[in-house]
Amino acid sequence: MRSAFWLTSDRHSLARRPLLGVALAALTLGLAVYAFDRDWATVALLSPLSDFQTLPRNWFGTGGQFLPSFLHALAISLLLILALEPGPGGRLMICSAWCATALVLEVVQLDDVSASLIDAAQLHTTPPLLAPVENYARQGVFDLADMIATSLGCLAALVSAHIFRRRT
Repeated sequence: MRSAFWLTSDRHSLARRPLLGVALAALTLGLAVYAFDRDWATVALLSPLSDFQTLPRNWFGTGGQFLPSFLHALAISLLLILALEPGPGGRLMICSAWCATALVLEVVQLDDVSASLIDAAQLHTTPPLLAPVENYARQGVFDLADMIATSLGCLAALVSAHIFRRRT
């Protein structure tokens, strides 16, 4: 059985550590945007704490609107690459698949698409796995900047993985 790459010191494992560092930094910065830039009442995991939000918002300025989309795409793509250890073609497939998934979820937030989805969900019993997508469609707001940021995040993950894999 192979040990966790962050616990070993072989050359291949050492080359993976920067990717993990980038992924964790992206997740941390994304959490910071939600903690310091957003109204906690609108953030699912923070809404129970919204009465305690005392700091002024908008620390990240305009970037705070699309930065989480970029960081989320970057981090999830890198974590998938680290978990699956694909070759160059596989890395491209992982980043492309995650980008496509995230873009579809953004399109689901378009008013016409979300209304159709919600109407269809009301006609049928929504399977438990699709209930979060229905809620996402109800509460989300479509933003082209999020689609661009997501695409750039996945591209940044692909480039990062290529750069760090060449060093192994």
